Amino acid sequence: MAHKVKITRKQIKQDDRFLATIKGVTRSVITTATDRTWLEANRTALIAGGIALIVVVVAVGGYFLWTGHQRAGAESLMATADGIFRAPVVSAEVLQKNPVLRSIGAYTDASKKWTDAAQAYEKLAATYPRSPAGALAKFYAGNSLYELKKYEEAIADYRKYLDVAGANAPFAGLAKQSIGYAYEAEKKLPEAEKMFQELSADAGSATAFLSLFDLARVYEKENQLDKAVETLKKAEDSDLVKSRQFYEYRMQAEMKIAALEARRGAAS
Repeated sequence: MAHKVKITRKQIKQDDRFLATIKGVTRSVITTATDRTWLEANRTALIAGGIALIVVVVAVGGYFLWTGHQRAGAESLMATADGIFRAPVVSAEVLQKNPVLRSIGAYTDASKKWTDAAQAYEKLAATYPRSPAGALAKFYAGNSLYELKKYEEAIADYRKYLDVAGANAPFAGLAKQSIGYAYEAEKKLPEAEKMFQELSADAGSATAFLSLFDLARVYEKENQLDKAVETLKKAEDSDLVKSRQFYEYRMQAEMKIAALEARRGAAS
């Protein structure tokens, strides 16, 4: 518990003498030739400076208040959209029997789920376009549209994510990879080839390594078997396949190379 501090009369008198001394010194310092104090001479400037300081403080406080409100609103919409995106799709009979599935918003129609998810993410991106959540929403909207086989719209959202978030964004590689998949699904193989070539050029990254398999697949579809084999050999020789996590990909590359070489031999 805090205790009050008692001040004696003697201390008050001592403080009074001290203050009187200070006042005398201060008066002698700030008195000008015209017998006006420095405070009086600079009153206007001081008032202006004080007002400016208040404006800055209010502006900074308002900015943080606004950004906090923006962040909270964006996070709320993101939570709603994520809930739809992750909701399971089950049969009507299963949903009817399982109250837990109903409570988490499970769907019985996959198309309805992905449509709702895309709309929820697009709403977030439109409402908070400059927020990190708004940028990320474009990536997930693209994923939802991809599931709906609306590939052109998905590509547009992936590219918007890359434009806003930047080339070094956390999901930039996945966005480019998804663009390649969308082009491939539309049978626009030259565009898919270009995207996978761009991704595979980033030597050493996991996304680049996996893109070698994507690129080889596109080459095979284009009947460029020599290029497909050459690309898979790059994957086979990658330092990543030395790790246990990626070793199985080396086996896949070896088997695919053998199959492609058999096709080349049969065609010659």
